[in-house]
Amino acid sequence: MQILIRALIVAATLMWSTATSALDVGGAQIPDHARLTPDGPELRLNGAGERTIFLFRIYVLALYLPQRQNTMSEVIALKGSKRLLLTLQRNLTGPQVHDYLMKRLNDTAQASEMSVLKTRMAELDRIMAMKGD
Repeated sequence: MQILIRALIVAATLMWSTATSALDVGGAQIPDHARLTPDGPELRLNGAGERTIFLFRIYVLALYLPQRQNTMSEVIALKGSKRLLLTLQRNLTGPQVHDYLMKRLNDTAQASEMSVLKTRMAELDRIMAMKGD
């Protein structure tokens, strides 16, 4: 199951890699380019990573940006479209995914970064509430 999230919230958890073609991350096929709309600007894969807990695969994340960035601060400051692709590797509910992502974000982000992300986090809350169980 794939959930497309336009909110940029977990860039710090991504393992940065160079993308030249489709990438296999934890069994998920990650395209090297994406668009938010059919006629929108092309976004390049900036990085992708898999989250595991113990031996269990939880999800794969892929971050798409107009141009490559190396730090969370650069990603947040970047103007233009951004896309975060979340591919669940387990059968989880929307609230479970939301709670987990919020905990990870709160564990890794600085207070100044969290204040910048406040609006985007509210959008994520809305999206995850729509997904429900």
